Amino acid sequence: MSSGHSHPDHNSHDKAMAESEDVSHGRPEKNPGAGSVDLVGSLTEAVKLPVAREAWLFVAPLLAAMAVFWFFGNTPVFAGIGLAAGYVVVFFRDLDRETVRDADRILAPADGRVIAITRVRETAFLNEECFRVSIFMSLIDNHINRLPVKGKILYQKHKDGEWLPADHNEASERNEKNGIGIEGEKGNIYLEQVAGLIARRIVSKVEVGDILEQGDRFGLIMFGSRVDLYLPTKNITVEVSKGKHVYGGLTVIGKYND
Repeated sequence: MSSGHSHPDHNSHDKAMAESEDVSHGRPEKNPGAGSVDLVGSLTEAVKLPVAREAWLFVAPLLAAMAVFWFFGNTPVFAGIGLAAGYVVVFFRDLDRETVRDADRILAPADGRVIAITRVRETAFLNEECFRVSIFMSLIDNHINRLPVKGKILYQKHKDGEWLPADHNEASERNEKNGIGIEGEKGNIYLEQVAGLIARRIVSKVEVGDILEQGDRFGLIMFGSRVDLYLPTKNITVEVSKGKHVYGGLTVIGKYND
């Protein structure tokens, strides 16, 4: 990687498929919930549950509600809330994965189904023609996001927007999203975490200047969403087709031609 590369100026950059706005206040969230996440994160570590720390922001109130309805003997409501809590735990599952790291290959940044592969000109970070591989994460997919390549975070910018269904054709341009530009070992790539109809919170756990390994966790999107991966057409071949189900940090999305 070239350590001398400087990331784009956030204030003077062009649009990327839609109008680019200033970085929002509070989103993407490095540590959503601040003190609350620290407390529940400690609980996660204590009980060794393989779930993302953010899950406890939802599970803790549900458990409290279960206790109340159990105390008053309302078994049906108690059971319903218990099912909801169980679903949240499953949704936020965060199991370790054995990523086979390879500088010649670009891995999936998320679990889900490839809903579109299009050629577009990406102008927020790469400023060149790219393949845009759109991965839709349903409510039963794992929503942990993983870095497609080993690299340095050169650019990150959040854009407010709408909440169209994440699999909508115009979601890439119109929805709220967080863009991340990565300087990889064999070239730069760009991706966007895109919020959906239900997903209203994008969590990014990286900052400009961070260096991560291929397959490392970098964030998540809560409750149904999408990740768009932008790969330059000049030196990358896409290895998946529309409709394929992919797995973050495991499935090969593209490979470098040289």
